[in-house]
Order: sequence, then structure tokens, then C-alpha cells
Amino acid sequence: MPPPRSITTAVADGAQSAVFFVNEDNNIVIYRSQELFERPKAQGGPKYVEEFVYPVGVDKRKSPPLSAGGKDLAAISYYDDVGQQISTRLYYVDTNNILSEYCKDGSQGQWYDGALNNKRVEVLPGTPLAAGEEFRTEPGTNLDIKQLKVYYFGKNERANVAWATINKGDWQVNKEIQ
Repeated sequence: MPPPRSITTAVADGAQSAVFFVNEDNNIVIYRSQELFERPKAQGGPKYVEEFVYPVGVDKRKSPPLSAGGKDLAAISYYDDVGQQISTRLYYVDTNNILSEYCKDGSQGQWYDGALNNKRVEVLPGTPLAAGEEFRTEPGTNLDIKQLKVYYFGKNERANVAWATINKGDWQVNKEIQ
């Protein structure tokens, strides 16, 4: 297999790595670590299991894995204070050049379509992606406010950011970076 053109990672529930990439067939693949810390090969490591990502609600035995429209991905993980678990978010461009979000909550959770998908954000074909989490304490309170941010090039060929405040609101999209 030729090496992927893009690779991204997120720390999943249990502090184990999840490495995401798009293979030569444009399928999204995950290598999930089976141990908390890496070990040298001479000590039996590193240990990863390959998994494919499938669209929500399909029979994995009869359906192809999820396809990406480009090779670039972005992934983040964060601690969800409300759900008391680690949440993982994967961002990719689908085959129609729509910015897409795939989510998993907790180590036993199932992948599902994220709320960003409802916005149908059209992006520049081949756009690079980046994602991050930002948090701060709300002034005058002890409440931590967390935002997820995804950076991409929009159809306007300019850098854009989309963001959502965790457990608070809807995605804001197509905000050109000035």
C-alpha cells in the first residue's frame, strides 16, 4: 500500500491513540492503539488494530466503508463535562466537496453524523483541514466554555473557520478569517 498523503490523530477514550487516514481507495481508515503507551517492537509493540469507518446505519458486511472526497482529514478529542466521557470528532471532505463531521462519544459509543453536516458547508476541492479545541472559564462563573473549530478553504478560495460551542449551540460556518 502506498503511504497516505495525509494523516491525523486524536486521543480516544482510555487515552489510546486513534490514527486516521484516507487509503488509496479513498476510504477512511482508523488505526486504533491497543495499549496506553507505545513500546519498542522488541517488547511486543506497537500494537494497533485497523478499522474502517462506515456510514451511519449501514450493514458493514454489505456496504463499502465511508469515502472521502479528498485526502486531508482533521481529528480532535476532548473531555465532555456533561457526558463525562472523551468525545472524538473527525472532519473530512465528502465526495461532493461538503465539509463533514463524524463523531464518537466514549470508548463503547458508535460513530454518528455530527451537527456540522446539517450546515452543508461547500469547500474548495482539495482544501486542507485543521481542527482544534479552545476553552476558557466564563468570567464570573466556574463554567468552562469549550469551542470546537475547523479551518478550511471555502468556495471563496479564502481561509474560513467554522465553530461550535460544546453543549451550547449550533455551528457557525463560512466565517472568513480576516
